[in-house]
Amino acid sequence: MGLQPFRFGLGPAGLLKLTTAGALREYVRRAEDLGYEAVCLGDHIDGRPSPGHAAVAIAQWTTTLRAAIHVLNNDLRQPPVMARELCTIAMLTGGRFDAGLGAGWMRADYDQIGLAFDPPGKRIARLDESAQLVRKAWTEETVSFVSEHIQTSEMMGRALLGDAPRPRLVMGGGGAKMLAVAATHADIISVNVRLDSGKLGPERGATATIEKTNQKLDIIRRNAGARFDELILQLEQHVVDVTDDRDAALARAATTLNLPPDEAEASPHVLIGSVSEIVERLLHLRENFGFSYICMTAAAAESFAPVVARLAGT
Repeated sequence: MGLQPFRFGLGPAGLLKLTTAGALREYVRRAEDLGYEAVCLGDHIDGRPSPGHAAVAIAQWTTTLRAAIHVLNNDLRQPPVMARELCTIAMLTGGRFDAGLGAGWMRADYDQIGLAFDPPGKRIARLDESAQLVRKAWTEETVSFVSEHIQTSEMMGRALLGDAPRPRLVMGGGGAKMLAVAATHADIISVNVRLDSGKLGPERGATATIEKTNQKLDIIRRNAGARFDELILQLEQHVVDVTDDRDAALARAATTLNLPPDEAEASPHVLIGSVSEIVERLLHLRENFGFSYICMTAAAAESFAPVVARLAGT
């Protein structure tokens, strides 16, 4: 696999504090100035804005920053409506848009609206069909699609993009089924921990290790086939701590992920240390695993900026 240039994304963690248009506008313009690739918007039933509307606003407020939805919960929308929505967002952002699709993982979202939280296999099967429909909508004039969960006929397709290029499709996760679907359809594969419990807790650390990461990459490689060399491999960071007190940061990371300190330190989902140490760590992750797109909490934007200045685009 050829080495991709480094890219850095912010969010969706850390964006909840941005509760006004002015605050979000100031933040994304600062992120652009600092050299970040994208601001990534989550899709949860909580205090954050609707990600599609926010993505369009971000593109209007900036000139180079990409707006990323990371990721739309497939179960919250009818797939043909979602495909139309993604085309419209791409058109309105001029193509500076990464369209993330997910099977839904946070149980609280389902509980809040009274929607059944089906087992992962069922949610992922529905997502697989939706990803096929979305890709067709980006490339075909009209789309007719019939599957177990989707029936649509003569739906308008790529004309909805206007003169904008199609978005990059982002999919990923930590489980074998989800990664296999992502490797089949996506342009950007987001490698994450498993979130089977439906919440973000310390149990995630069990799938954040080097061993588990290699297993995930093997799944992606097998299912992507000849597409593998074209993929952008994104890595979700669960601990980012730019500091000269490495020992204290490592102790915090071990507690967060419920891992022994040596396994926490080795985890690809942990970036701790000085700017120079993190730069070296990222070069290692790209060289040995292929990870070039790093996504982290929006709260780390300023402290991590010196790393971005040294690596972005290289």
